[in-house]
Amino acid sequence: MTADIVYELTQRKDSPFYAGIDLTGEKKELTIKQGSLAPEVRVLISRNLRKGGTADYEQYLELLIRFFVAVRSLDPEGWGSTEGATFFKARVLRALIRVLSDMIGKTSFDQLTTERMRTMLGRIDKATLSDEAVRKAQGSAGVQDLYEQMRSQVLGDSAA
Repeated sequence: MTADIVYELTQRKDSPFYAGIDLTGEKKELTIKQGSLAPEVRVLISRNLRKGGTADYEQYLELLIRFFVAVRSLDPEGWGSTEGATFFKARVLRALIRVLSDMIGKTSFDQLTTERMRTMLGRIDKATLSDEAVRKAQGSAGVQDLYEQMRSQVLGDSAA
């Protein structure tokens, strides 16, 4: 399901990633790779299913499109750019998907509208996502650090 969802994110015209994720590793001009996002999407789905979630493929796809639309709206000029982007960085997007997983734990799918997620994500201090700060966040430990910072800003609590 994960591979299909990530693929569909590049095919749907309402998706912020329409034709913008490198699915094969051959499009060097695209900075966001399927291999960066797919593992986090898989964890989001499996974690929700383990907690008794009943969402289906289409609901996950719609939720992720709404989520990425909300993220893009926080920095529309930087979306799709490698220069000066706040949120359009693989590590930041991976950490944000982890935050979305926690958001699902506190709010039902249908209540996570684009507007509500934008408001919640708008609490993130963009200074914590500067190029320098993100460069310091190396590897999976760095993604975890970014996640914990953003989670506490968005949800007002610390990571469990």
